[in-house]
Amino acid sequence: MQVLSPLLRRLRPHFVATLVGLTALLPTPASAAESGAQGRVVRFSLNNTGSDEHASSHGSIAVRHSGNKLEVYSWGGTMCPASSLTDVEVLTLEHAFHNRQRTLLAPRFKFGEVKETRCLVGFELVAG
Repeated sequence: MQVLSPLLRRLRPHFVATLVGLTALLPTPASAAESGAQGRVVRFSLNNTGSDEHASSHGSIAVRHSGNKLEVYSWGGTMCPASSLTDVEVLTLEHAFHNRQRTLLAPRFKFGEVKETRCLVGFELVAG
């Protein structure tokens, strides 16, 4: 077993403290995605480029979950600039809407630029 030199033993706590301090300066994500309550897609809305609403939101879904509570999740536009969905993801949401009696959706979201806006960043579909 190697014995630490007296100088290294004295510097070791300072080195650890410096290392811990430097990790606080590293960039971290603004916020982690949150999981919404699982429910049924009861409204599906798309705003194409000709729509007056397209600048603020590219689309939204409304999910009804236990207790008959309704939550709206949007994507794209100035409300959710970091949340964009691919055509396949939008089509998947449309299918979840059409099959709402047999499909449950568990949304993942981040809060958007506008107060209380839930920006859809992912989802999970469950047979139900």
